[in-house]
Amino acid sequence: MTVRRLLPLLLIPFVLAACGGGDEPGPEVTTPSGLTYQILEPGRGEATVERGDYITCHYTLWLEDGTLVQSSRSDRGGDGQTHTWRIGVGDLIPAWDEGVIGMKAGETRKLIAPPQLAYGEQGRPPFIPPNATLTFEMELVSFRK
Repeated sequence: MTVRRLLPLLLIPFVLAACGGGDEPGPEVTTPSGLTYQILEPGRGEATVERGDYITCHYTLWLEDGTLVQSSRSDRGGDGQTHTWRIGVGDLIPAWDEGVIGMKAGETRKLIAPPQLAYGEQGRPPFIPPNATLTFEMELVSFRK
């Protein structure tokens, strides 16, 4: 096969990466509050979650040592049902209020929440110890104003 014929095949990985078709997660970003997030799967469209929107999502929660605490996903021990909350109005832990803002429908993010953005010094016994750093995987199924 000639180089001329191979060139389009060699360009496929670069085109897929530029269009968001790669399998690689995005970089980890740490915000001024201490929240770290990473886009695991990009979302669809242009619209993003804003403060006050109602989100419908799947979530999974792990302790820092990898212990699975809770999930909405049936393949991770949950009931398989999505959950709906209002975001950015103080109803949820600060990590969620901050970390879900800006997501697109269909997007999956990993959130690493230091204690001050999760359950703090008190924890949430018996499953979440005091001063726990928590990791969440959030899949935004949909959202509405």
